Amino acid sequence: MDKTEFLIIGSPHNLRSHPDLTLTVGRTEIKPTNSVRNLGVIMDSDSTMTSQVGGLCRTLNYQLRNIARIRKYLDEDTCHHIVRALVISRLDYGNSLLAGITNVLFDKLQRIQNKAVRLICGAKRREHISPYLARLHWLPVRQRINFKLLVYMYQYLNGTLPKYLSSDIALYSTQSTSHHYLRSAVDHTKLYVPKTHRSQGDRAFSVIGPRQWNMLPLSVREAVSLNVFKKLLKTHLFSLDM
Repeated sequence: MDKTEFLIIGSPHNLRSHPDLTLTVGRTEIKPTNSVRNLGVIMDSDSTMTSQVGGLCRTLNYQLRNIARIRKYLDEDTCHHIVRALVISRLDYGNSLLAGITNVLFDKLQRIQNKAVRLICGAKRREHISPYLARLHWLPVRQRINFKLLVYMYQYLNGTLPKYLSSDIALYSTQSTSHHYLRSAVDHTKLYVPKTHRSQGDRAFSVIGPRQWNMLPLSVREAVSLNVFKKLLKTHLFSLDM
């Protein structure tokens, strides 16, 4: 029972309307908590991902400080491999869940990546980070998240996305019989974007994924294979930040 946690997810208004809600299992009464960890990702009751970003930043700052202590003994290539293994891999883990978070949270994650870049390249604090990101061929944090989402969208259109994700996504032509949408579906790549009424809804995978996909150039969306798509997509995302 001490390993059982109970989380209520909802808007601030809905959470305030259920202040005393509890869960009873056998003779044990379990009170809701503000956040829980699931497969290494901290989910919070208001779906802002604030707890996940805060915990991730603390962990990665700790790793970067440890690497900095031995940096003078490492060449750039070795440092690059260590940072990718201990920092960037954690930054990328489950990052599609961070799509649509606030700019404040994005900035916290971007500062972590900037520290990692400066540690590898020896860049000074006041130097602009973009040339060093390009040198390492690393996308900024926001674009890394978009990259993951857009790969999922490509997999959906090619029938390789798991059903539990693809069930909420649809082509325009399956959602509307209007002439406008049917014309959009001629390029067989336009996805339907559901309408939402709350900011939390805009962050849903079924909304933000298709929305980002429809913004891609047709030449990228029509890539002949996943490997080609990834190359074209990375080039496109780099061009947005350069």
